[in-house]
Formats: sequence, structure tokens, C-alpha cells
Amino acid sequence: MATTTEPASRQAPPRRGRLRRPRRGRLRRLTRGDKFVLTVFIGVPTLLHICLIWVPTVGSVVLSASDWDGISPLSALEWVGLQNYQEIVTIYPDFWPAVLNNVLWLGFFLLVPTTFALLLAYLLDKNLHGTRFYQSSIFIPVVLSAALVGFIWELVYEDRNGLVNNLIRATVNDDFSRQ
Repeated sequence: MATTTEPASRQAPPRRGRLRRPRRGRLRRLTRGDKFVLTVFIGVPTLLHICLIWVPTVGSVVLSASDWDGISPLSALEWVGLQNYQEIVTIYPDFWPAVLNNVLWLGFFLLVPTTFALLLAYLLDKNLHGTRFYQSSIFIPVVLSAALVGFIWELVYEDRNGLVNNLIRATVNDDFSRQ
């Protein structure tokens, strides 16, 4: 290897094989693999978001503007428009206090915890004495809660002594004892 007078940080990295950098201003075309990965990483979460968030939200808005008992088939759904909203505002006396309470809770939870969390994050970002202890004491409950929930579900679904199997066993034994 030839020696140069430039420092090591300025030397160009050695060229390997046929790898070439694209010229400035030119974009590299996406390969089939890139397109597949983009489709999976963007398409699947988008589809889940639409199915689990937007479809129920739009369905709730449609149902709120209709008269339906929730049991009869959807063909029995009668469109009433804004009549339900007019009735809840004028007839139901607890509506406006409920709206006020929700606005107060929303304001409280937007201001107090968010401000406290930003202050705490700022303080933990500083290299103050004991910062690692506080970071651990905040992070450990988050991790432990997920582990405990998993352990509880494991107990619920256990083969011999789990809650689900005991309920099924009790139901089956109760059915046989009645016969």
C-alpha cells in the first residue's frame, strides 16, 4: 500500500469489488427487494391502522347518526342524521357537566404530566449525580410490568392448573353431574 502524506482520517477508504457510490444528485433506483421491504414495512402497519383505528371510528360516527338497537340486522338501521346529537344536548341534563369534566381532565393531563415528563427528561439527560439510578428506577417498572403480564397469562393458560382449563373442566363436570 502506498504511503501518503495525508492523515489517516482524510484518506479514502479502500475500494472493494465493484461497489460504486452514486454520483451527486442522482438517486439510486429501488430493487425488487427494496420495494418488497417498503411494502411490508409501510403497507402492513398502514393496513392495520386503517382496519383497527379508522374503520371503527367511521363506523362509530355512522352509528351515532342512526337509530339502531345494536341487535337487529344492519338492514334495520334507520338514518336520523343529527337528531341524536340534538336530543343529547337538549334532553340529557348531565351532558354539559360531562363535557366540562372531560375538558378539565384533558387540560390537566395535557399540562401537568407533559410538563413534568419534559422536566424529568431534561434533568435525566444532564449528567447529574445519581442519574443512572433514576433512569433505572423509571425504566424497570415498564419492563417488569410486561414480564408480569406475560407470567400472569402463562398461569391463566397453564395445562393442568390454569384458570381456563379449570373453568372448562368445572363446566364439563357440572354438565355430566346433571345428566
